[in-house]
Amino acid sequence: MIQLAWLWIRHQPRSILTLWFHQRVQLNGGRVRKVLIVALARKLLIAFWKYVTAGLCWKEPRQRPPENKRFPFSIFRGLISSGGSR
Repeated sequence: MIQLAWLWIRHQPRSILTLWFHQRVQLNGGRVRKVLIVALARKLLIAFWKYVTAGLCWKEPRQRPPENKRFPFSIFRGLISSGGSR
């Protein structure tokens, strides 16, 4: 999961999760990158688990979050139902 999180940051640079990661690294001066990558891996795992068990899909917000403000982040923001239930 940690390797997947590093790949997510590399290949999904405009994702809300990647923006969240970079914002948190900037706030802490880059000292806690390894801790934050584990947090990102956990958020990805939760999103994938929700997709598999409940059929909920991740939907990126249309607007980028403000760069200069801290914002509360919830992994379930932007989830939509795919119409099928399991």
